[in-house]
Amino acid sequence: MKSGALLCSECGGKLVVNSYYQRYVIESDGFRQKIKIMQTLCVEKTCGKTHAILPHFVTPHKRYSTAVIEQVVLSFKESGGLKNSDCPAEDKTMRGWTKQFELRGKIAANQLQKILYDQFGRLASMIKLIDLKLIQRLKVLVTEFEELKAVKCSSLIGSINIILSRYSSGFI
Repeated sequence: MKSGALLCSECGGKLVVNSYYQRYVIESDGFRQKIKIMQTLCVEKTCGKTHAILPHFVTPHKRYSTAVIEQVVLSFKESGGLKNSDCPAEDKTMRGWTKQFELRGKIAANQLQKILYDQFGRLASMIKLIDLKLIQRLKVLVTEFEELKAVKCSSLIGSINIILSRYSSGFI
């Protein structure tokens, strides 16, 4: 990635590549994949913040891949429990993912609607969204961004993280 191509979410200053570090991501079969994470530095003297640039398949502060977390959350929401999950994570961890998704997902849905309006002048129909469950609402909103060619990712959570990272400074 070219230095200066990204902007700091704190101050809007240019980010330059500062270093790389290794991190493990756990897949659904328990395999630990070693990946390289780029760390950037804001060049503004008043800021100087560092930012890790995570790929879409990595969720901040999580050891498991975004696809694993998403599969557990979707399975939990559809079946009402963790009985059918093949995930190697502990039940407590998986319940935490679903609880966190509920909390952050609602905020993300509101942010996605705001970004659609602020950046693209599009309003997502509240009538269309009001009766939908959170996952369906998020899917509809992500589809709006896909139609605008603003995001292309195979994972719902990955798409949301890309959109929120690109247009604001949040994540779910």
